[in-house]
Amino acid sequence: MLRRKKNKNLVKFFFALFVISFLFLFFQPKMGLIYLMKAKFDEKNLQYRLKKIKVENILLRRKTYLLKNDKNFIEKMIRENLNMIGSGEKILK
Repeated sequence: MLRRKKNKNLVKFFFALFVISFLFLFFQPKMGLIYLMKAKFDEKNLQYRLKKIKVENILLRRKTYLLKNDKNFIEKMIRENLNMIGSGEKILK
């Protein structure tokens, strides 16, 4: 009977040690699982932003090329952004 109590106490001790170790591993600052999950989320967010900025950069390069070389595109941009009309055109309301 004394041996059973020692075994129960030993099991309780190891269970408590396991729980404390798990909590320490889970919530440890700068190394725990929560920190790791947050870091992974931040990394994915930064990768998404990087892809978005790369696409914007490509579009701006294309627009710059067209503004330097395409007169029709320049005319279109002037009409859209400055609300200008061509010579000989009339505004209909």
